[in-house]
Amino acid sequence: MRLLTIFKTLLVLTVAVVGIASHSAAFGASITIDLEHSPGPDGILGTADDVPTPSACGWFCGSLGSLGYSAVGVDFTGGSLAAGPFFPGSLSTNHFATLDVPDANFTIPVFGVSVDSYSIWSLTLYGLDSANNVVVSSTFTNPTDGYAFQLTTLSISSSTALARFTVRTVGCSISEACSHIVNIDNFVLSTSADTSGVPEPGTIGLMTLGGAFLLFAMRRKQKNPLATRKDR
Repeated sequence: MRLLTIFKTLLVLTVAVVGIASHSAAFGASITIDLEHSPGPDGILGTADDVPTPSACGWFCGSLGSLGYSAVGVDFTGGSLAAGPFFPGSLSTNHFATLDVPDANFTIPVFGVSVDSYSIWSLTLYGLDSANNVVVSSTFTNPTDGYAFQLTTLSISSSTALARFTVRTVGCSISEACSHIVNIDNFVLSTSADTSGVPEPGTIGLMTLGGAFLLFAMRRKQKNPLATRKDR
């Protein structure tokens, strides 16, 4: 009876561990800002009350800061909005950031940033802390720098939360205004730290359940040490 109680307890713990891990994984998500919608009254992107970005605004549609992404914790302080089939394969209604370089402050924990670029310049994506120190960066070197557009994706990730990100052309420091035009789309922000070394919930569950069976077998063997000899 005692062994059965121990086994049941371990089984309950397994279910609890898997539940907690799954809950954490669900909240370890990302925020995608494709500039096609902004948060509605509920302050969440990807819900029914999202506000579509006007598609007939022409080349210049205002600043990124006017789109209301601060509701999801992203306060754009640089970057202008444009619309048109500029990015390869995009529609005439596609929105993207252009003219001045885009940057933003975060009011939520952000551990990674990814952006798509279609520009003629070599670019660096910076992740900064609250003191404006560079925490992490990623540079794309355009083989035809200054002459031909290149489509690329820049990505950064950090084990500590970032306070801000910015994109700069190579040679332009983060403290100065850059005169080169860059074109950026599809901002993806990771809201959880890198957990590549942490087992998946299913793996945790199997490991815990396996331990429970092992303990149960060891206890049973200790209780009846002559069982093996009788079988011979």
